[in-house]
Amino acid sequence: FQGINSLGIRLRHEVIDRWLNEKRDLEYVLHHLNKANFDAEFSRKYEKEIFNLYKSKVEL
Repeated sequence: FQGINSLGIRLRHEVIDRWLNEKRDLEYVLHHLNKANFDAEFSRKYEKEIFNLYKSKVEL
């Protein structure tokens, strides 16, 4: 078990697990989502789009 599929992208399990154990908030996770991307070199980059959508809905 090395990764999870969430938001339509594959994410590294160890990174997500560390963030959960560190009790990172959603803003932190969205800022660093690229670090969890499992196959960043092979797939479209969604991180910026996800963060910008979140930012447009929530006042940071």
